[in-house]
Amino acid sequence: MAHDEPLPVPALLPDSPFYFVKVILRGIGNLFTFSGEAKIKRELAIAEEKLLEAHALFNKGKADTALAAVAEYEDWTARAKMRLEKVKVAKEDKSDPVLKTAEAAIAKHISILEEVLEKAPEAARQGLENAIENSGKVLEKFAEPDEARAPAAVIPVAAPLKKEQGIPIDASKLEREIKDFLKIDQQINFGEESTAQ
Repeated sequence: MAHDEPLPVPALLPDSPFYFVKVILRGIGNLFTFSGEAKIKRELAIAEEKLLEAHALFNKGKADTALAAVAEYEDWTARAKMRLEKVKVAKEDKSDPVLKTAEAAIAKHISILEEVLEKAPEAARQGLENAIENSGKVLEKFAEPDEARAPAAVIPVAAPLKKEQGIPIDASKLEREIKDFLKIDQQINFGEESTAQ
């Protein structure tokens, strides 16, 4: 799944003494990004930039710094994932362009990670394989059809039925799912109250 064209090399890499300027500018840009959808796009763009930095650093033989960039990639992807979950819960239309854009970006990130993995030294391979696996999990979460997921509202009702049928119930899992259901219900109710005002 490697790219046909060479990956671009960022102008400033974490090994540069002037990299702090890039970090400051990134922070200012984040400060002035307001909508949730714009933040998702920005976080995914920064995640991709971190991958490109890791790729360039591996090519320079700086595996430790490259792995730190991969770790930052995972942090930015986790931020975007949390926002995506909120957007997915809040919107009825699961074919929303933001969700589709995010899926495409994460698929591209996996492709870049695989290319970086090919050139990485043996010591760095485990960290990169973890990043690929985590990115794949994020992609699967948003790519799976809604029908494949059991609605949270069904879970409290299904528990007594399972008990009557003699099916074992994982109490801690049930408790987590009920809490998740209540969080989603609160988010939906909060959204209805704010639109009614």
